[in-house]
Amino acid sequence: GTSRNMRSGTLTTRWSSLQFVTNVKWNEVPLRTAVRAYWGVPSRERPMIRWIAVAASCVFSLWSFASHAVTIEPLPGSTPQTTCFSCVFPNPVGVTVRGASGEPLAGVAVTFTAQSNYVGMVRFDDFCCVAYGEVTVTTGANGVAIGTALTTFIPGESGVVTASADGAADVAFALSSSTQRATTIAVVGGAGQFAQTGTFFAAPWKVRLLDAAGQPVPNTMVSFYAGGYGGAMSSATFNSNDWGFAVADADGIATSPAARAGAIVGDVGYVDAALKAPVDGEAAPSVPIEFHVVPYAITARRATLVSAPPDSLMTGTFAATPYVVRVVNASGQPVAGMPVAFSTDCGSAFDGAAEQIVLSDAQGFARSALLEASVPAMCNIRINAAGVGDGLVVSMHVFDPNAVVVTPRTAWVFAKTKHAYQVVVDFTESGMPIQPASLEAVNVLHDRLSPRAGLASPPAISITNGSATLDLRANNTPGTYDLEIVFWGPSRARVHVLQVP
Repeated sequence: GTSRNMRSGTLTTRWSSLQFVTNVKWNEVPLRTAVRAYWGVPSRERPMIRWIAVAASCVFSLWSFASHAVTIEPLPGSTPQTTCFSCVFPNPVGVTVRGASGEPLAGVAVTFTAQSNYVGMVRFDDFCCVAYGEVTVTTGANGVAIGTALTTFIPGESGVVTASADGAADVAFALSSSTQRATTIAVVGGAGQFAQTGTFFAAPWKVRLLDAAGQPVPNTMVSFYAGGYGGAMSSATFNSNDWGFAVADADGIATSPAARAGAIVGDVGYVDAALKAPVDGEAAPSVPIEFHVVPYAITARRATLVSAPPDSLMTGTFAATPYVVRVVNASGQPVAGMPVAFSTDCGSAFDGAAEQIVLSDAQGFARSALLEASVPAMCNIRINAAGVGDGLVVSMHVFDPNAVVVTPRTAWVFAKTKHAYQVVVDFTESGMPIQPASLEAVNVLHDRLSPRAGLASPPAISITNGSATLDLRANNTPGTYDLEIVFWGPSRARVHVLQVP
């Protein structure tokens, strides 16, 4: 019984000591009273009282510190700021949280709140297509918390974002949007890739943001959605989420996060890259990027273009030769049975389609169908082999024969033999050189005053890339006549007339 009472007395003494410390701290007990109370306690209890006093003082000091000694200040250059529409700001919108002595404080919750529709706060862990009114960010070891602010709703407007933390005065950021905005999203890289389900794609998807004048728009935020629609397509995920995001760099290029191949539903899938925040009342500019998900392991590591047709092709005709690539593994050995996708973005076709998939043979070769030219355009021929990442891009100029210009590079050269001539001519269309593989005939237009003037024999034509050398001999009838150069295609097209003395 005595032992229990002694323990009870000790407990009571310690609780009294805590109350004593509390009174000293908060009720402003005179110091001499505190000292007398302390020395009135048995000596064996004094160390415990000192321990309790120190602990309690620390606790109460922290409470007081958190409530009354926190200051927040904006990061340099964070306010005021202007950026393009649907863009983040060039300088981080953030604060530094400091204690009473100016030291940075870690672990402080800072809430960034948008005060208007023209600037929103973005949650990087929520990948949907809108911005939010507020986000809360915890300071790091350097006392810094950054909230990602995005211009929204209407271009050319301004708004305010406030940063707040318990026990500190709010900080306001004056933020505004210019009228510049991205109106076009163009695919730069990653299109046509293959990946085995459950594995990562070899390369990220890249797009370039362009304004109405065709200039890149840095700082623009882009959403990447790769989840498929209604289970109708193969899918991909970004860190287990259907949505990913990126901010365009100084060249206007936005690069997606790493993507993992998801479900296989028919092999083909699309990731939609779109502007994060569209203009109020308008659809967001977007572009689909095709990819493929397969159920088997991909062992290819490199694809090399072995041969290709000339890089200019007349509308309504087929390329003379196919595109041929060779697929090898990490050891440089040929890989058979790997899919290779040949695609074009300008209306031309492989076997009637914009994309053709061919499996590599035993030697690792994959050959496309002959490219059929359609409307005049500058085409990108993309060749994507399984496991090779961005793959290969080859240009093809599909030209209109009626718009071809033939320009003599040299004046007529007279040979020693009378009436023998040679001239070199260059072929261009829309200011670009073309290879006139379809140049098939040279005709003579007789001079009205000398109807018998003309060629003694058909001219010899030698074509080299974008030029041709013509060797011809006139007959013995004096006079001046014209030389007509003709392309033969779906229709006969006269492209130029040279006057021969």
